[in-house]
Parts: sequence; C-alpha cells; structure tokens
Amino acid sequence: MTNTNSNINTHSVDVKLTNLLKVFPSHNGGDNFYAVDDIELDIKAGELVTLLGPSGCGKTTTLRMLAGFELPTSGSIHIGDENVTNVPPNKRNVAMVFQSYALFPHLSVFENIAYGLRINKVPKGDVIDRTYKVISLMHLEEFKDRLPSQLSGGQQQRVALARAIVTEPKVLLFDEPLSNLDAKLREYMRDELRKIQQRLGITSLYVTHDQTEAMAISDKVVIMNHGKIQQADSPINIYTKPNNHFVAGFMGKANFLHGVVKELKNNMAMINIFGKSVLIRINDKVKLTENGPVECVTRPEFWEFSDTGKFIGQVTRTIYLGNHVEYEIAIGDDTISMMDFEHFKHGIKQEGDQVTLHLKEECVSLLPTRKEYIKEGLA
Repeated sequence: MTNTNSNINTHSVDVKLTNLLKVFPSHNGGDNFYAVDDIELDIKAGELVTLLGPSGCGKTTTLRMLAGFELPTSGSIHIGDENVTNVPPNKRNVAMVFQSYALFPHLSVFENIAYGLRINKVPKGDVIDRTYKVISLMHLEEFKDRLPSQLSGGQQQRVALARAIVTEPKVLLFDEPLSNLDAKLREYMRDELRKIQQRLGITSLYVTHDQTEAMAISDKVVIMNHGKIQQADSPINIYTKPNNHFVAGFMGKANFLHGVVKELKNNMAMINIFGKSVLIRINDKVKLTENGPVECVTRPEFWEFSDTGKFIGQVTRTIYLGNHVEYEIAIGDDTISMMDFEHFKHGIKQEGDQVTLHLKEECVSLLPTRKEYIKEGLA
C-alpha cells in the first residue's frame, strides 16, 4: 500500500517473525541465556505494534534483530516477501528512532534530517525537496537552521523522527523514544507520533516499558516475559481479557480473587466470591468444573460504591489523586484495590469506614488458579 496523503512515499509491508530464537552463551560455565525464546509474531501492513514487558524480557533484543543489529540464533525474519534474516542493517530499508535521539551535534536540523539521503547518494535536488517536505510535516520550519543543542527535548525528538521517515523506510522501529521527556511532553509527543505514523501508514514496531503509552498508541500490544510472548492482542483485550496471571498483573492493577464454581449453564458460570454468588461469562482460558476452584480477575474500577451492593468491606487505606480516589478495602480475610471516579458524588471515605460495594460482574475475567497455572507450565 502506498500512502498518498502526506507527499512522502511510504510502502506498507507485512512483517513476520518465525521461530525466532536468540541465545547468548554463558561466559562463566553457567546456563546460556535465552533472550528471545522461539517467538512467532505477525505485524500487518501499516500496523503499530508495541513490545511491552519488564527489563530483560526480550523486547529490545527482538527489535534489534528486526533492525539487523543482532543476528538470530535460529528462526527467520521476513519484511514483505523478502527474507532479511541475514541481510545487513543498511540493506533492510528499516529506520530506527532511538531513545537518545542520536542527532549529530555539529549539524543543523536540516542537515541532520538530510543526512541519510546524502549517505544513500540521493540526487541533491531530491534531497532538498524530500527534506523540506518532512520538515513541513513535523512542523520544524522555524528550527531548520538550529543545532540540536538549541532545541528542546520534544523538538529533538521530532527531528529524530523526521530523519527516520525521510528515507521512506518500509518499517519504522522505535526504541523507547519518549523515555527522556517529562510526563506532560511525553504524552503530547506520544499522540503526535501516533498521528504521524497513521498518516504515513508505515508498519512500525515500538518498544516501551510504559504501559499507558503502549495502550494509547498501539494497534496491537505484545506482552513479553523471559523471552516468550505471553499475549499478543488489542489493547482492550490485553487489559480486560488477560491470558494469564502475568499479563493480568503486569497491565495495571488487578485483584485476584479465589472463587468456587457453583453452577455452569451455557456460557455462564455462577461463582461464589466472598460468600456471595456472581454470574460471570465463561472464556476459553480455563476449564471449569462444578465445585472446582477458579481465580477471578477484577480491576480496581470494576468495583463501585452502591447501597444495593452485595459486598460489605472496610476501608483500610485512602489515596486522593485528584480525578479519582484509590482505596484498599478489606472484605473478609482479603483486601481489594478500588478506584472511585465519582468521589464528588460519594464523598471521600476514610480509613475505618464501612462501605457497601457492587461488582461489575460483566467485566470480570477468569483464570486457572495459580496452582493449576504452575502445574501447566505457564508460570
């Protein structure tokens, strides 16, 4: 697919990682380190896919293998119809936006952006034309003659992105590009980056450790841990329908509640939680048996104060955060986290207050118990 709306030629391609393995040998006689452990990933043309996970999970190594900076131990990498597994980085037609921006301090904004075109021996007239188009796209006209040291962090980030897209790559790679910006600027640049990526339609792989960032910009989020993909799905499914305990616990806050299955009917299960019956939709992630155990995943916002709620609890902690209040509430021998976004209506509860809670049963998802999870080798 060729994008015609931006005056910049981009060609969206599929990316396919097949049985990708990267093993770093031990240097002290210990076990080898499996940085990326036999992963499969399909990125559709024009998609922005985010790799997300804790430090050491394999996300950056995966990005570097797609860029060509690391060679896989085994497996293959396809960009479009071409197998690029052993193709050098400068022959892959991919561009990387780095965390450090990596701008040349002695070159102006214009020269930084034009650098890749000059290296590729693009005719001088085309260099000027294409560079000015990208400068206009990134709203950098007034900064084109400045040095990087004369720019703010957000402006430098725009120059780094401009330099990446001016070469009209097939794939755009982002290595935690916003982590050096302050919170407010990071949010602004996150939204700008996503708008530009969608406008250009460039297939993109984005590495971040920021869960909110991943949810906000992605067509698909890939959660990794110990070199393996735990779940690759839409942001909404990652959050509301986690595959396992790791995904549920990593993506925001989650309450894992022990339940007992009382009745199964069609695609619904009547489950006892805290001595009360709740009706929850069955998913295919867990095998249920009547009177058998199950874990119920509830997010803090799935609970709300209600005089007609089934559950009685006691506030043990109150945290006021402006647009919402976070609570820890003891119910029986357990404690749940809860968020109240209607505190102007409900008032702010104090530690020791008794409260009545309603659970939004339609939002709850089910997982095997941790014991079953470990027994199945999923931990």
